Amino acid sequence: MKGVIAVSLVLALCAPLCGGQAVTELRGAWLHGRECKDRDAADRLLDRAETLNLNSLFVLVFAHRGHAIYRSEMVPMLDGIEEGFDPLGYLVEEGHRRGIQVHAWFVNGSYGWGRQEGILDERPEWRAMDLRGERTDWYDLCHPEVREWQTRLMCEVLERYDVDGVHFDYIRFNDRSVCTCPSCRRNAMAEAGLDIGALTYAELPAYGALSGNPLAEPTTAEVLAEFDDGVPAIALNRVGAGQVILLNWHVRRWCPSVVVTAIQRALSSAGVGQGDRVFLLDSDINAPRYGRNYWRDRPWVESLGYRVEKTTDEGIAQLPPGSPVVLIGFYMMNEEIAAALLRHVEAGGSALFIDGPVFAMKHPSAQALLGFKRMGKYFNDQRALLTTGAAPQIVPSSDRPFSIAAEAARHALWDEWRKEQVTRLVAAVYERAWDIRPDALVTAAVFYNEGGSEGVLQDWPRWHREGICDYLIPMSYVKTPEELEKAFAWWKGIDPDLARIIPAVGAWNIAKGSPPAERAEQIRRQVEVCRRQGARGVVMFVLNEIDDDLAAILGPAAFPGKAIPYRPGAAAGP
Repeated sequence: MKGVIAVSLVLALCAPLCGGQAVTELRGAWLHGRECKDRDAADRLLDRAETLNLNSLFVLVFAHRGHAIYRSEMVPMLDGIEEGFDPLGYLVEEGHRRGIQVHAWFVNGSYGWGRQEGILDERPEWRAMDLRGERTDWYDLCHPEVREWQTRLMCEVLERYDVDGVHFDYIRFNDRSVCTCPSCRRNAMAEAGLDIGALTYAELPAYGALSGNPLAEPTTAEVLAEFDDGVPAIALNRVGAGQVILLNWHVRRWCPSVVVTAIQRALSSAGVGQGDRVFLLDSDINAPRYGRNYWRDRPWVESLGYRVEKTTDEGIAQLPPGSPVVLIGFYMMNEEIAAALLRHVEAGGSALFIDGPVFAMKHPSAQALLGFKRMGKYFNDQRALLTTGAAPQIVPSSDRPFSIAAEAARHALWDEWRKEQVTRLVAAVYERAWDIRPDALVTAAVFYNEGGSEGVLQDWPRWHREGICDYLIPMSYVKTPEELEKAFAWWKGIDPDLARIIPAVGAWNIAKGSPPAERAEQIRRQVEVCRRQGARGVVMFVLNEIDDDLAAILGPAAFPGKAIPYRPGAAAGP
């Protein structure tokens, strides 16, 4: 960790005395830099930070499909920024004048969002490749060139700006970017003796880490594949002149090539060919609990080879005769929608369910539509997918030797190899940052619980143990103080004194929709949990969504007075 360097300006502006002692506490917030495209917009957000008595901002400077909000020699500036204005330069200068630290926040894994073309459009081989062999919108963090490029990018900011640190985010894998590209195959074989190609599974049996909300007790449905514990995995229910295909898990999170083949063959048997139109449900009934995922799911369905059009709950009854409809994570439907879907399929249409509509299985029409009797038990673990031999024309399989223990060992090796690649990026940035600016902090936003961190192969306890991050910020975006209290047990097992773990509070989503005074009180309660547990501060997500009315109440309630931003103690460096 970096040495502590006294900053007299910060002490002067931010160090009131409390019983004769200066208050030291990191009071931070993330800030979307894209909303600072001119001086007035930046000033409004800095004013809000002052109202809240914050002393640290983590400003998103790089995401947006490879575009920045600062002057870089490596990437272009984000569109829409006022000509001649440098958002990061201004935020650093004005933030420091107000006694606020400014950390440069980078999105490392995800390519980000926006319409501008950027580095991965120029270098498509740097995109991670999923199990199907499809390039994704994620950087391949296993690619040495990608890691070197990102290291230089983050350190460029340290060289060009007086930022207080650089901050990792999305420093992990997502569920699909695993990566199986030729470069990763070569490197995994050379470094770990691992044949990644064998883990993409063109035929059953297959093995992977997956989760699902399955249906149970098939009645009229024919089970084409099952998990190794006997739970149905792929099922086909013929209803009247049409058919329903069920994939009984989160297929978008684990989709080897054999599953793509099964989907395409099943739809083909219903008369749906490559390039044909399918309807993707955007459900109002699902939205309050599970959000709207149409724009997330559409590219995935298109990548299977189909043209996508949107339908709605009401639109189910007006679907063109014989048309296919895709329902992803459609857990809730009423009897009316289930009956409309049943009529559509009976008349010759088809339906593809990804993950079971578990909370709809109380309805008779849903049971008849799916050919299952009830909801099953949620699972999130490693499983084998095995053929039942019922429909080899749909689900390809082979009689190759297959051992669950052997597959589990190969996957464990793969997980460790991928974790190592991400850790190499963190270590490279830390070491180079130390050479450039020993006073600058290297920090990271990380998953807040052990299961979540393992699920995305984010070995941040190792980063803490090896000292390659100055502090970690677990993204504990929970809605109640009681949930937050539970998270501290794991953190204190890693860092008993919480010297290098600063909790996050999801302020944007706490008591959302409630009056400002109620929201402020609920957020304050979570801040107090952190103090009571001995945390050295908090970081709120996200300043842009804490409006002025809420800030005016929350600041005095949760962060009275000013404080010196906490820094970890001195150490020797890398």
